[in-house]
Amino acid sequence: MSIETCINCSRTIGKLEQAYVYKENVVCSECNDRLLKAPNDKSLQNDLSAPAETEEVVVFEQHPAPFKGNPALTIISVILILVGIGLIMPFWLLFDAKFTHSFIILTFAGVGLVLLFWLWLEAKFTKLTVTNKRIKIKSGILSRKTTEVRHSDVRNIQVVQGILERLLGVGAIQVGSAAHAGMEISLGAMVSPDRIADLIRQYQS
Repeated sequence: MSIETCINCSRTIGKLEQAYVYKENVVCSECNDRLLKAPNDKSLQNDLSAPAETEEVVVFEQHPAPFKGNPALTIISVILILVGIGLIMPFWLLFDAKFTHSFIILTFAGVGLVLLFWLWLEAKFTKLTVTNKRIKIKSGILSRKTTEVRHSDVRNIQVVQGILERLLGVGAIQVGSAAHAGMEISLGAMVSPDRIADLIRQYQS
């Protein structure tokens, strides 16, 4: 006997337990006895006509990797910081630099720090969430945008990785649904994207 779920109490009916059919619905032995004894009980009839929905549970959450996802900009930012810090010390010592000259050199470091902070902030305000019912992306620092696709609507899942991204262990997750011709969800710089894609496939109906 296959494992069934009681439509009335949502209890799993084991392989060695007898499953009953009441008005074309599978029920356990206890609910079958109750329904036979009280066929006009409205609360039981409501349970049968509208099975309880499974509670939505978050199974996975992840922010994009801010620096691995943007290696070129990260390297440029670090170089600017090192150049700014590396030049200012000997400039002060050798040339008795004025404030204006020092400020210009420190601007290199400042720009690098701002770029790194922006990469971190953008990743912090972007999040991929996978529940037992849907995939959802929230993004945006000032204005927020939310895109979601139910697992039952997913028709295509792709993982996109370049050579450098494969070396760094990141990649883009793309999800297409029946309602859209292209990819409805696309988010890059995700760590272990293959694992995320496998998780989404587990919940496809």
